[in-house]
Amino acid sequence: MTTSHLDSEIRALIDQFTSKFRELLGLAALGSVQMALEASVETPVASARRGPGRPRGSGKRGRGRPAASDQASSEAAKPGPGRRVRRSAADVEEVAEQVLGYVRAHPGSRLEEIGRGLGTDTAGLKGPVKELLATGRVRTEGQKRGTKYFGDGGGGKKASKAKAGKKAKKASRRKAGKRSSGTGH
Repeated sequence: MTTSHLDSEIRALIDQFTSKFRELLGLAALGSVQMALEASVETPVASARRGPGRPRGSGKRGRGRPAASDQASSEAAKPGPGRRVRRSAADVEEVAEQVLGYVRAHPGSRLEEIGRGLGTDTAGLKGPVKELLATGRVRTEGQKRGTKYFGDGGGGKKASKAKAGKKAKKASRRKAGKRSSGTGH
C-alpha cells in the first residue's frame, strides 16, 4: 500500500467517525431538551402566584410557614435567624463565675482559650466578661485579640490607679499634640 492510499483511508475513517459523533451529539441534546420540557409540563410553575422578587414561602401562609396559632408559640420557643436570645441576669452571672474560675486557674488566657476551655463560643462569653471587668473581678493586659485576662482583679485600687494614670498620660499627650499642631498655621 502506498502512503497516499493509507492517508486517504485514515481521512475517510476520521470523517465517518466525526459525522457519527455529530449525529449522536445532536440526538443527546434533543433528548435533554425534551426531558426538560416534559418536566416543566408536569410541575406547574409556582412563581406565577408570588409577586416579583419574593422568595418561596413568603406569602401570607406559604409552604413551611406554620398557622398563626402555631407561629406565636414557636417564636417564643426559639429565635429566628438573626435574632438573639436575651439571657437572664442569673444565667450571665453563672457563666461569669465559670469564666472567673477558669481565669483564676489559667491566668493570662485569651478569650479564645477561655471559650475552648469552657466548651463555648467567644460570642457567648463577651457579656459575662464585660460584667467581670465592670465589677473589677477580672483585669486585662493587652489589646484586641491579644487581650489576656487575669482573675486577680478583686476590684483593688492598684488596677484602677494604673488605669487612671494611663488615662491622664493619654490626655496630656493629646493636649501637647494639639498645642504643637496649632502653632504652625
